[in-house]
Amino acid sequence: MANCNIPGIVDLIVFPKFRRRGIATALMDEAEKVAKKHHNKVYLDVCLCSEYGPAQRFYAKRGYVPDGKGVYYEEKVCETDAVCKNDDELTLCLVKERL
Repeated sequence: MANCNIPGIVDLIVFPKFRRRGIATALMDEAEKVAKKHHNKVYLDVCLCSEYGPAQRFYAKRGYVPDGKGVYYEEKVCETDAVCKNDDELTLCLVKERL
């Protein structure tokens, strides 16, 4: 999804001891507000390993849906039967429309 003139959110990180305080929500609200000035949608990539489960759920609750291209590894769409590693490079691109 990168380089499609669609604003993207990259590396939203809230350290564990500061989570559950609304920080990620406030950051996302502001990022989406800025993105809305440039486009009617925004994208982000979320890692698929289990440690990112809370982020996956957070984005889904905010209305982000997969872009429909499948999973990405090292920023390239994984073809059927592609060999990849479940690390920080295995991601799903999520898009939110109608900001």
